[in-house]
Amino acid sequence: MTVCFDKTRPTYDNGIIVFSEKTMPSLVTPEALSSQLASPDWVLLDVRASLTDPDAGHRAYEVSHLPGARFVDFDQVVCGHPTETSGRHPLPKTADFLSALKQLGISRNSRLVLYDDGTLSFAARLWFQLALVGLPSQVLDGGFSYWKKQGLPLTDAVPQWQPTDMTASPTKERVWTTDEILKLVEQPDPRFTLIDARPRERYLGHVVTLDPVAGHIPGALSLPGGDLFGTDGQLLAPKELRAYFEKRLGDRLACSVILSCGSGVRACTVKLAMEQAGLTSEGVYVDSFSGWIRDPRRPVTCEEFL
Repeated sequence: MTVCFDKTRPTYDNGIIVFSEKTMPSLVTPEALSSQLASPDWVLLDVRASLTDPDAGHRAYEVSHLPGARFVDFDQVVCGHPTETSGRHPLPKTADFLSALKQLGISRNSRLVLYDDGTLSFAARLWFQLALVGLPSQVLDGGFSYWKKQGLPLTDAVPQWQPTDMTASPTKERVWTTDEILKLVEQPDPRFTLIDARPRERYLGHVVTLDPVAGHIPGALSLPGGDLFGTDGQLLAPKELRAYFEKRLGDRLACSVILSCGSGVRACTVKLAMEQAGLTSEGVYVDSFSGWIRDPRRPVTCEEFL
């Protein structure tokens, strides 16, 4: 991977984001968003969800959400149906994903803002998938939780919209397959570094929760996504994120960084944070550990890779 420092960091004019034609900042602050709630071009997507309760997100949306926000069912829209060889949250078919976006009234003129409870996991996964079909979007820093703590507007009213029509655009984003990761495990290549964004206790096999096998993919480096947040629930500032990645990855920043986790969700948080830090990644292994362990012949270890 080439370490790429983004010269087009988010800029603001009286709290309003200033966009360039080349880029859109990946994060939006609550303050900047609150000033744009009445703008018809801004489309808010509520992607709150739970890995253990598929109805939790919709129940939360019915209680309250940001004004104008449209609910996105994480399991039905953002994820495809798991197979015998996939991870827990595989990518949906492109045609199905585009169809869902059109039903949500999204067009290529929409300025998309995504939010979840504040972990940025579900929102970042949708952010990554929108990029796969050529749609730029932003994630609300701190999510719903931080927005609510700031006393910003909430409602239980469901907005109205009309379906749209659009097609996918070419993308440079890369999705890694299990076969490609297996090749790297069997034939280690110093040009690549695999990151595991799960909590360390899951990486080390001390806790087995969502997946029936303990441990991690051999050669994967632990970089917990939870380490990327400040005490206020927002992502660390870009300079702090950059310092964290430089300390944690060291010389591996000169490699192509492949991101993984349990099922391709938390990995997208790390991708978002790397972008905020002015760094690039080589892509996401969406099937991640839950897809890796589908075949018991694939190796698993609990020893930390340093």
